[in-house]
Amino acid sequence: MSNGEVVQKVKELASEIDTTQWKILEVCWSEHDWDNGDDDQILSNKVNRIDFILMDKEGKLYRQKYDDVDLKKEDLVSLDENEIPDGFKTASAKVINVAAMDTANYTKLINAAMASIDEKYDFESVGKYTVSTLHGDAEPIVDFEVNVTEHGKRTHTVGNMVITDYYGVRFKVEDGELVMVD
Repeated sequence: MSNGEVVQKVKELASEIDTTQWKILEVCWSEHDWDNGDDDQILSNKVNRIDFILMDKEGKLYRQKYDDVDLKKEDLVSLDENEIPDGFKTASAKVINVAAMDTANYTKLINAAMASIDEKYDFESVGKYTVSTLHGDAEPIVDFEVNVTEHGKRTHTVGNMVITDYYGVRFKVEDGELVMVD
């Protein structure tokens, strides 16, 4: 997920969306499917899920999900009220131009994030990457998480279980600058 191939896949999937019927308000990809609790993709640095948040002509919001390693298309599902950010206004919703997403810019952001992390940590994966206009901002918000492990301490054993120790470090792009959130 860190090499930019995911951007091309997202563009390919977005090109299948009829933009005369739908506005793309968010795109998110991750290595882990949080809905089904499947942990085997954590730290794989491979895309296991891509979501598009779409708005129809009546202003209703839906999720189009592509899931599993083969990214199969699932049924379109309407968003629950609790999934819609407070203050979201359909009239001012801005469209994300997925076709204009830049692989080089994505790779640059990921590399800058990795360079800003303390040397005692090793990069493992991009856990999640989101581009969204759901919060009403003029420009899309870019928010992503990089997963790292402490150098030489990726796992530990408890009884018969091997536990992977990793930390998610969150970044946002604010006013064109990359900012570490936590």
